[in-house]
Amino acid sequence: MDRFEFDTQIINYIKNETRNIGYFPENRLYREEQIQLSENVFKIRNSVEWIIRINKILKYINYSILKSLKFAIELESPMDENEIKDMYTYYLEDSVYRLMVLWDMYKQLVNEFYDVRFSRDENYSIFKLKNELKNKHIWEEDKINELGDYLNSDKHQFVRNYLRNTFTHSVDPTSMNIFHDFSEDGLPFPNIENIIPRHPYENLVRVVDDLKELVKKIGVENKHIEKLLVDKIMIVKAIAILNCSEEQELEIINVEDLVLNKDHIGIFVQKKKCTECEYAIDYEGKKACKPIMIKYSRIYEDEVFTLDINRTISK
Repeated sequence: MDRFEFDTQIINYIKNETRNIGYFPENRLYREEQIQLSENVFKIRNSVEWIIRINKILKYINYSILKSLKFAIELESPMDENEIKDMYTYYLEDSVYRLMVLWDMYKQLVNEFYDVRFSRDENYSIFKLKNELKNKHIWEEDKINELGDYLNSDKHQFVRNYLRNTFTHSVDPTSMNIFHDFSEDGLPFPNIENIIPRHPYENLVRVVDDLKELVKKIGVENKHIEKLLVDKIMIVKAIAILNCSEEQELEIINVEDLVLNKDHIGIFVQKKKCTECEYAIDYEGKKACKPIMIKYSRIYEDEVFTLDINRTISK
């Protein structure tokens, strides 16, 4: 909390950072792409299911954080015990719970996309997942260490072990709790460990900080999902650009097949004027024109990609 000088800075940080967390592109497949039935198609489809679930959880977390903040602002003192405090605590606990659910969704996404082979119904921890990623050499060591360092950091452990565990298994971490024990000589003494609760803003800042880090990690994996889609899964409509600047439509094709075969595409000439073109070449006994470029876009979408062509004809 040392980074803030005034309460208004803390409030604005919680509000702005929470509202700035958007939803992830879901990279859903069109019907024509789904029926390819390849291993990569199933990997994309299954991973996207987790992204869809993640977006729902994000919506709930954002709502809970902002509602908890609303009641935290209304509190006159962290020591208050009233309905406002109860509502602050209710939404804080809800945001912590859903944040832990989001970490589980991230765990499932990584397991699915990288084929780590945990069952979806298996109750395994993200720490066990990290070890499997390392043992099976699925992730690079730097990436594994980065995940491990963060999971063991005070920033994450405050949310996972202090807030989550006290809400679930122990006292209310937002309230003053006074317990009494007996000393070895039989005299009673107060246990003051939980007598002074942390400031409500501190708890919310910690939740937001952890959420931001997790969202960043999910975003990295979603970029990998998108790259797999763009490189291997998309069904595309393509146009060959000829040397004379004319365009010739090609058949709809899988993007990976298009990229692999781009240098072997020869456009058979049908127009009489083209047979006399200085760029025409003999290809399989016919006059043909070798494209200089191929433009393509995903079916039903407008974004255009380009492929340069090797001008040497393979016969």
